[in-house]
Amino acid sequence: MLTIYTKSLDDLKSKIEKEPFATGGYYLFVDYEIVNKRYISVVLLRKKNGINIFKQGNVFKVDGTENINIDKIAMAFRLNYDLFLANDPNKNYLAIISTQKDGIASGYFIDWVSAGGLIKNSKNTASFVAIIKTIDIPTDEDGKEMYTRSSFQKAVYDSVNLRKDKIINMRDLGRQFYGEENENKFFEFAVNNDLTIDPEFKRDSKRWKGLVTIIATIPGITLNVDYLKINSDEFKAEDETIIIKSKKLVDQIKKQYEQQRNS
Repeated sequence: MLTIYTKSLDDLKSKIEKEPFATGGYYLFVDYEIVNKRYISVVLLRKKNGINIFKQGNVFKVDGTENINIDKIAMAFRLNYDLFLANDPNKNYLAIISTQKDGIASGYFIDWVSAGGLIKNSKNTASFVAIIKTIDIPTDEDGKEMYTRSSFQKAVYDSVNLRKDKIINMRDLGRQFYGEENENKFFEFAVNNDLTIDPEFKRDSKRWKGLVTIIATIPGITLNVDYLKINSDEFKAEDETIIIKSKKLVDQIKKQYEQQRNS
């Protein structure tokens, strides 16, 4: 195994040397389990200059040193081992993580891990929106739901939007909405439903609006419409006309109408 890693890093070194302005760093290989799921990750950590202060006798001295910066990962990839072994073409077993401003990892890194595509912020956001719309709603000590589905969506939406960096950290949100002991609630739901998603990413503003519900009411009629459904093929609002194209809705309305008429 060590020989394979060494050969792989030699290949990476060759790719970096051909890349203008590539700075490289230290590569950390990790084999670990979360929620009984095995993952393999390779993380690029940047080097940075720093100082260490130590006491010698009664005198404090400064020692210049070079540190590995673990505050922010430059780039990384995470392989879902079970999905990899399953060899299902419809399941994405590889996730790319990047903290660069555009959220995109360097080309040489993508090429090195043979990634056909990235889990971009938009896909991560869409997956998390899907989780929020289907995960169990938080309950109080008596087991009573603390939110309606729409109010829960709004609470999560507002919580992320209050952050200046607009970062979605699933563990932070897990602690906030489900308690300290359930910090992995969102991530466990993703794993159990075979959703490939990064535990932390920057929200994509367009996809994030999928949690917004437009509510309109007139006497006898109330509409709740997802923001992303407005002016779609299914729902249009033009001038004084609202057009909803959905056989399922029509069937539901007809069924309930007939039940009430015959009751």
